[in-house]
Amino acid sequence: MPQNINHSMKSIKKMVPIISVLLFLTTLPMISWLLNTNYSYATTAIRHDSSKRLNAAHSTTDTHMSLISQSPWVSSGQPLHVSLSISSNLPVNNLELVISLYPLLTSRSAFQTTLNVPPFGQAISSIAPINVTIPTTTLNIGIDQQPAPTGTSSNSSNLYLYCTITSCNGVYPIQTELIDRQNGQVFDSLTTYLIYVGSSANTVKLRLDLIFPIQASLQHRRSHINETYLNKINSTELKRLSDLITGLSKYPQVPFTLSLSPQTIQLLLHQHGLLSDLKGMIDNPKKQIITPLSYVPINAELFSRTPFDSYFAQQLLRGKKVFKNSFSNSANTANMTVPTWIDSNPLNYSTLDLLANNGIEDMVVTSNVLQPTTTYFTPTQPFWIAGQTVQHKMFAVLANTGLAAHFTQTTDPALNANQFLADVAQIYFNEPNASQARGLVCIAAANWQSEKTFLPALLSGITNNPIIEPVTLSTLFNTVPPGINGEPSVWRLASFRLHQYGNQLPTAKLTQTADLIAAAQSATAVNAPFVVTANDLLLDSEAAGLDPNQQSGYLNLADKTVKTQLSLLSLQPDRTITLTARKARIPISIISKMSISVHGTLKLVSPNLQFPNGPTQPVRLTTRNNSFYFNIKTTTSGEFPLKVYLEAPNGKLTLVEGIFTIRSQAVSFVAIILMVGALVLLLAWWINVIRKSSWLHKPLHKQRQ
Repeated sequence: MPQNINHSMKSIKKMVPIISVLLFLTTLPMISWLLNTNYSYATTAIRHDSSKRLNAAHSTTDTHMSLISQSPWVSSGQPLHVSLSISSNLPVNNLELVISLYPLLTSRSAFQTTLNVPPFGQAISSIAPINVTIPTTTLNIGIDQQPAPTGTSSNSSNLYLYCTITSCNGVYPIQTELIDRQNGQVFDSLTTYLIYVGSSANTVKLRLDLIFPIQASLQHRRSHINETYLNKINSTELKRLSDLITGLSKYPQVPFTLSLSPQTIQLLLHQHGLLSDLKGMIDNPKKQIITPLSYVPINAELFSRTPFDSYFAQQLLRGKKVFKNSFSNSANTANMTVPTWIDSNPLNYSTLDLLANNGIEDMVVTSNVLQPTTTYFTPTQPFWIAGQTVQHKMFAVLANTGLAAHFTQTTDPALNANQFLADVAQIYFNEPNASQARGLVCIAAANWQSEKTFLPALLSGITNNPIIEPVTLSTLFNTVPPGINGEPSVWRLASFRLHQYGNQLPTAKLTQTADLIAAAQSATAVNAPFVVTANDLLLDSEAAGLDPNQQSGYLNLADKTVKTQLSLLSLQPDRTITLTARKARIPISIISKMSISVHGTLKLVSPNLQFPNGPTQPVRLTTRNNSFYFNIKTTTSGEFPLKVYLEAPNGKLTLVEGIFTIRSQAVSFVAIILMVGALVLLLAWWINVIRKSSWLHKPLHKQRQ
């Protein structure tokens, strides 16, 4: 047995060199690929091998390409216009373009796959080589359904769909590669989409509502919650809003919806140019304004229980007031009264009740709010959200988060716009023969930066589009029926653990600050500037996304705003009153440095005084020095304290307080009687003493005589 083992081991040792050579040969292609050698697998003539892509990644050349513009759609007989921006430190003669057309996409999931990776499979048509011009290369590419018949010449600058007349419509990926003319190295590539509408379908267009939030990002304020940052927008955020508002105002004929934040409108009051552009859009009947709703963006679910339901009403009331004051002269007031709530936070049935009780009838929600359904295609119909009672059903539409993902900050915004239009077109072509109206809603991110090329490409791309019809939200609700095209008419809320999303509201501190502001408001005019500021800070503290420290920061600043104003009230510096009579009429003087009148109840408290007309009286402070008189009656003489309070009319706040010193020199009637009696007794005693003294000395006198 040992001999057999030794023999086997010797055989294995002899095989080791052979096995090593075989392993080396097997792994050679992989090693060559990793080392960027010229070894490569055979690929199609259009898509270049991976080694060249790696060469591009490691290349020292500075060669880039981006999309400037592309035709939003192409009909039969129309060319595809493409404009590219190209930069390179190489001679232009070393560069060329290769354009490849890939097969028709059959689903939205297939489309979304091509957003992340280049198209895969065999290209159905290509154009190469294409000469490059720097900095801009403009192409007019012919699009044909089929190449010319055999025996005739075909145009080498055309792309061919290889389809029949009835099957050509749809979305086709196009890959454009910028390569080295000498060795085929790929410097840059991008994937755009050809939207081909060869013949007009007999179906209705897909309605599309774009919602643009006009909302300032307050992140720059939340970490510095103090007076310096109040009522201000930093220059970067102001420019972002300016670019968005100015860009939107250039398309008066395109219907869309604006979601205006009342807080942001208030911060823009001094930006007259921007407010003018906003007013122009508000007055445009093709636009719709979803406002006013809450003063700041809030999580409605947190307000669905007492006492926060009243705070929710205050948010709505303040939002309406800000908007009315800002655009009181707007002609198109109908656009400003749409009670629609937009929310991406999970909801419960109490939230639906809260919204319904405050007059809100329609909602725009995201898919995370609802229970999943088995709908195969992208939902395109409005629906009812079922409440616990039939009376509280809410009419709603789904905001498409996939479309919103195209509103991102990139170095190629025109490409983003092309992808957005292709995404909407793919949803249309999922059900191209639908006989009933369908609709989509897309909400741009609140902090979205409008680039110069994205917005024009997007809005011009949906104008006169053969398959897309831009509409406002109210038009979509009124013209797109619920529960058709195989979609449910009633959806139910998704279940979630209470308060698992976001922070809770600081109940105790919020109530304390609200009481302070309410008391100060009862003592001053309703629109007193400091009360308005403090109330806005309280509403700021309720904004969604704030952490507990930020919430407390806003509330503390609201408290400080009120108390700073109340510190301008004080009692007279001389607080000693001397009484020489048992009854008197004394003055209580209050000094007010506030610029507005103050109402309150002046109250006196002392166990040594009586107040014939009562210890309280309503007062109004209108000047710097305000004197109020009280009738008093002393019950004793001496020195004792008199406490003075000025209370707010609602009795929940002392505006000013202090202690006066009363020095009573008056003598009471009883004291006078006692004193007179004492004097009489003293006088009688002295008379008696004198008389006795005279009688004792009389005999002695006679004896001396």
